[in-house]
Amino acid sequence: MKEELTKLLHSKMSRRQFLSLIGIAVLGVVALRAKALLTHADTSLGQEVEAGSKTGNATTLTDASAGAGSAIIFGQPPASRDSLVYGNYKPAVGATAGLVRPNANFTQVPSNITISTANTHYQDTEFLGDVTINTTGVVFDNCIFRGNATPAASDNACIKPGSQGHMGGAIIRDSLIQPQAVSPHRNGIWAVNCTVERCEIARCVDGIDFNFAGANTNIYGCVVHDCAYFKWDTTTGAFILGPDGYDSSTFPAFGDGHASGDTHCDAIQFAYGQNVNIIGNVLGGAKSTTSNPNDGDAYTNACIMLQQIGSTDATHRIQNVVISKNWFRGGAAAVNISVNKAVTPVNYYDSVSITDNTFFHDPTVYAILRSQTDFAGTISGNVYEDGSAIVVSNGA
Repeated sequence: MKEELTKLLHSKMSRRQFLSLIGIAVLGVVALRAKALLTHADTSLGQEVEAGSKTGNATTLTDASAGAGSAIIFGQPPASRDSLVYGNYKPAVGATAGLVRPNANFTQVPSNITISTANTHYQDTEFLGDVTINTTGVVFDNCIFRGNATPAASDNACIKPGSQGHMGGAIIRDSLIQPQAVSPHRNGIWAVNCTVERCEIARCVDGIDFNFAGANTNIYGCVVHDCAYFKWDTTTGAFILGPDGYDSSTFPAFGDGHASGDTHCDAIQFAYGQNVNIIGNVLGGAKSTTSNPNDGDAYTNACIMLQQIGSTDATHRIQNVVISKNWFRGGAAAVNISVNKAVTPVNYYDSVSITDNTFFHDPTVYAILRSQTDFAGTISGNVYEDGSAIVVSNGA
């Protein structure tokens, strides 16, 4: 090509020769431009500066080289979370917990629903009412659970078992549980015979309750935070969202059995529960710096509350519970263990293990508070975030 160009440049050109020269020049420019693009191309193909709204399979990525520091990638699903090993990483909302496709085109279920068809699979679905599971094999992927639009007037949950008394091995995965109408009676999940993994649970009185006799429940890789704290207000004669401080003398009977004048908010609360694994979760968060607990991200009472309610029936007993490799922050006690001697036989939790968990070091919070030395389970390998061993405290 070089020899041909030289010959053309040093000779009198015909019109055909001139056009040939122009053609060669254009091809050369195109080739050089293509080489430059390949050399400097971003390896994340299909990206553009983030702008406008996203629908379908579009994901926002952080990209310092892009305009406004972010870009949108189309036609490629987010990286799978299935390879994550629970307990080997600290879950974070948006990255490894909660909705995996927050901009999906969600199908809405506008009111309460009872699921009675076995092996139903819901994906990218927003439930704007309470979800009752009365069958087996139900799976939820990338779903949103809002609960009923009317504030609950009695104890209730966004997801719960039906008349069969258990959830039939349901799987709730990569989803968000956050009530649209907070209430002193509104909880996240009444868990029994189910697996909850990589979910975000927020703005509930209790995030997860074990208040049904039953077994085989797993809580993996979830973030349960930002409780909804209510107190009884003597002026209005009603529950209000904080601030702290109340007069329990005028407090009426309350569905959860507390008579203190406020809601005892727990990320996870046990009354019953057998064969339960709680592994690799973030429970609680930073406490409020104001007089209103709702300004913080923590649960006010405990990250995990263990209190046997009824143990006359063997199916009601809390047993075979593994609490391991979690991250705890906030509460009056991060883990509160209450041996209830009012029930017979007394459950000393001999098959409960609390091991290898990490606690935020807050001098105003008990890491583990147990009923004196009555707890007969295993407590070992638990540390503060700086690696030092936690202090286990004995209560009344």
